[in-house]
Amino acid sequence: MNRADARSEVGDFYGAIKDYTLAIVLLPALSCKAYVGRGNAFLEVGAYQEAIRDFDKILLVNASAEALYGRAVAKYYLDDYLGAIRDLDEVIAEAPEFPTALCNRGIMKLECNKLEEAVADLSLYLSINPEHQEALYAYSVAIKRLQKRAAKS
Repeated sequence: MNRADARSEVGDFYGAIKDYTLAIVLLPALSCKAYVGRGNAFLEVGAYQEAIRDFDKILLVNASAEALYGRAVAKYYLDDYLGAIRDLDEVIAEAPEFPTALCNRGIMKLECNKLEEAVADLSLYLSINPEHQEALYAYSVAIKRLQKRAAKS
């Protein structure tokens, strides 16, 4: 398991996937941690369906903000924005100390043209991390779109 974590840290995601797979078989007591690690490694190599399968296996056993967050990321990359938002809603409800989920939910709401909700999420996130460039950009885009919408009314 430690080797899998180390491989992941240095960017050897395919090696990490092999080691996490071995850990799942040999160390069933650590399988939840191994599934999270392998799911995250799958995310890194763009294997989003495989990542979702690993995160789903964890979520069948116990609630895990990390697994929900990982599944939301995979769903985002598969263009399932509403599914990703639902998962992030759960992450934020379970682990409000997970501010990245708030930022990403705001960005996904922007993608879905839920502008007021995007502004609310991004505004709250920026109150925690006021210098975050991606959040600042998304917030400004959402505000401009709201202003355009208001001007058309």
